[in-house]
Amino acid sequence: MKNTKLFVAIFFIFKLIVSCSTTKENQKEIFIKIYTPKPAEIFSPETLLVISNDSFGHIISGDYQENRLILLDVMSYRCFFYQDTQLISTFGTKGESPGEFNFMGAGSACFFNESCLVVYDPSLSRAQFFDFNGNLIDVLKLQHFSFDFGVLNNKIILSSTFGRDELIVVDIETGKTEKKYLSEININPQIEKIPSPYRTFEIASEDEIFLVTVDDYKIKQYSIKDSLIKIFGVEWEPIPIGSETINEILSRSGGNRDYIINRIREFKLPCNWLLYDNRYEILWVHIASLNPEVCIFDLFDLDGNYLKRVQLNTGNSFLPITLNDARFVGFDELTSNIIIYNVKNIYNVDGA
Repeated sequence: MKNTKLFVAIFFIFKLIVSCSTTKENQKEIFIKIYTPKPAEIFSPETLLVISNDSFGHIISGDYQENRLILLDVMSYRCFFYQDTQLISTFGTKGESPGEFNFMGAGSACFFNESCLVVYDPSLSRAQFFDFNGNLIDVLKLQHFSFDFGVLNNKIILSSTFGRDELIVVDIETGKTEKKYLSEININPQIEKIPSPYRTFEIASEDEIFLVTVDDYKIKQYSIKDSLIKIFGVEWEPIPIGSETINEILSRSGGNRDYIINRIREFKLPCNWLLYDNRYEILWVHIASLNPEVCIFDLFDLDGNYLKRVQLNTGNSFLPITLNDARFVGFDELTSNIIIYNVKNIYNVDGA
């Protein structure tokens, strides 16, 4: 069941690079640090809250800030907003009109400011802004299809799904592209025009962004002002992709099936996605594992220092959604409940 987020990343490419070296971008030397894996510290996280809702279908995205929670359901085409554990609003339906969603298995939701949230619909290449009661405020048409989505001040950040563009910065007023960050990886021209499989990121501060891409499986630390500033990671071990996941990918590949088979010929995956705890400034990198009963993460600080590896005993139906303030939010695919864990003890700090 943990393969759900991999289903969202319909197209995969695999090229693992685990070496310490120095590269250049715009004539600037970039230091690359690759760490040796640390033994996993095992935790059974404390359950803080279980949220049940008969309307939940399949929650794959969300955001958590100061006891406010957004949940995005790609099965029912709805967005749920909770305040202090209480459901405040439910909005959305399938369609392409303003206020409607057409997720097609992918989407993102995040807080925009103290009174507004934004929902990104990749199939329609648009971002829609809502107040906390679910009233539509604005619709912004974007020029790019993106795998991941985020908001940084007055900019929208997208992870490109085509070619060498890794991150795209878009003006939130006009929807026009302001800046692109190019990958250093050479892409096979034959498959350049089909989606890149997996480029996901987390916004770490008012200026910095962490990105992981299956093009090379390193964490790239970008600055909006200075472009690429650091590359780091761990000697992650590739894990074979399950046959269920491969069949799901190929079933959605359409006329690109031959190209997709070429891209996933390795059938291996060392890490899946990122979570970032803004309160404690800790980056969590989800590590692929053959054990479906656990979630394994490598933790880094804001400077890219490798802190520890943790293994959370969450069960095989738990799908991580979002993380902040040491609150780890996930969707239990077996019960269709949202579970919020307290993971503060992982940080070795006091308090509940």
